[in-house]
Amino acid sequence: MKFGRHYEHKSPFQEGSQQVFRCSLHNCSLTLLTVKTKSVACMLYPMSTKTFNWLVSNPKPFDPIMDCDVPMRMDLIFNPEASSKFGAFKKAMFAHTCQLLLGDLTNVCIKQCWYMCPVSRTRLLYDNHTQVTKLSLEINCLRWGSALMKLVYDFIAEQCASSFRNSIDTLCPYCIGNH
Repeated sequence: MKFGRHYEHKSPFQEGSQQVFRCSLHNCSLTLLTVKTKSVACMLYPMSTKTFNWLVSNPKPFDPIMDCDVPMRMDLIFNPEASSKFGAFKKAMFAHTCQLLLGDLTNVCIKQCWYMCPVSRTRLLYDNHTQVTKLSLEINCLRWGSALMKLVYDFIAEQCASSFRNSIDTLCPYCIGNH
């Protein structure tokens, strides 16, 4: 049975069972503990790395298409019925990809902006254009944060032992759009 664009479902579908997906595009398999998963084709726009000096010298709004590295086609695999995490104006759902993104990880977080309906008092998602506009602001903050953290990493590399330097996390934001 075909599942999504590139996945073949290999195990019997039982609630709470492990689901094994075989990615024909990248010749890998992915085992997930999921139910009622959905696969959505999308484009991944990895944020291009900019130095702090470059950002200061080129003050401009973040452009999700122009300020990214080479875009990649991929599928997001997620359970649309899973509980989402809600913040003040964003919804987060956890998902996977068939492609490794950060080292050996396939985990991603799908973020969407929402607003409160004044009549029904329910959370409603913004349209795609508004999503890109609002989330681009967050990505721009992450881009500046990454550039500032690079200054910190460079300082640590100059001042501290390498065993300490390797234990510090890095910021790696991505912009994902529907395909």
